[in-house]
Amino acid sequence: MASTPRIRHASSGTKATVNWSDIDKTKFYVVGTGMYTALTAMLHPISVIKTRQQVLDRGGNSESFKLSSNNVRGLFRGLPIVLALAVPARVTYITVLEGAKEIIAKTLTKSGKSSDSRLSFLDDQLITSISNGTAGGLAAVTIQGFVVPMDIISQRQMITETPSRAVDLFRDIIRKEGLFGLYKGFSLSLLSSIPGGTVWWGTYGGMKHWIHESSSFRHEIRDENIFMTCIIQVTSGITAAVSSALVTQPLDVLKVRLQVRDTTSSLAPKPSIYTVSKDLLSSNGILGLYRGLLPRIVHISLWGTILSSAYEYLKYSTTAVDKQEFLCIEEELR
Repeated sequence: MASTPRIRHASSGTKATVNWSDIDKTKFYVVGTGMYTALTAMLHPISVIKTRQQVLDRGGNSESFKLSSNNVRGLFRGLPIVLALAVPARVTYITVLEGAKEIIAKTLTKSGKSSDSRLSFLDDQLITSISNGTAGGLAAVTIQGFVVPMDIISQRQMITETPSRAVDLFRDIIRKEGLFGLYKGFSLSLLSSIPGGTVWWGTYGGMKHWIHESSSFRHEIRDENIFMTCIIQVTSGITAAVSSALVTQPLDVLKVRLQVRDTTSSLAPKPSIYTVSKDLLSSNGILGLYRGLLPRIVHISLWGTILSSAYEYLKYSTTAVDKQEFLCIEEELR
């Protein structure tokens, strides 16, 4: 066991864990990029619906944002630019997430084991939640350089009745608003991504760890029960999605409306967070801050559950540790 420290086991009844440093990164990124691209394309229509609900106003201009029943292609507007920028963003996100999570978890575990440490109260579940949450927030911050321009261009494509090319929108933004036009709403995006990533990964990791540690599920988990594995992923993913959406929805609504505001003739030029907030609250009340909540919860739930399941599978299937060696280690840990 001393010669193979890369595989760690959190506690009895749980599955042996592969650290980020153990993974074959090339295989992980190649296979993961394909899976991520397919999932992004499948869930893109939900993003379009969510964005339109957030921008839709009561009154005369609402019809301009509605999709006609025979215009199915409209549900995929903005997809090319999303795929072009989301893939490198996701690679960056996962790299920072896993690297930071491993470092933070090891640091907290080491500190918690010290007899004179103030962190001695930390148990495995709390360490998992803290390391996942902190790493998730940090990862979310690092990809804003990709995400904000992607959101601005794709969202403007989503809400216009007449299809427009991403390159034309890019040129138009640069010509009218300069380079900063591509980063409109950056502060709101940052403010929503930090708690969003922190809450999602913290809740997901904590819930998953809690279920694994529950005595009621230990037997099924230890016996590799496929049904129980699915239940764990779905429960953890949905819980994390609802928590994250409720916390960040107001900021997301304001961000989207700010980023697309100058594309509608009835809205004032040079919008600010204050003017967007004031107009939304005056016309829709506090509930206006939760526009598009349902499709966003659905999107985050499906996205998180499917992607996290595929992500966990990839971590184990692309590990640099020999498969037979891993099985032997796991059997010994049981």
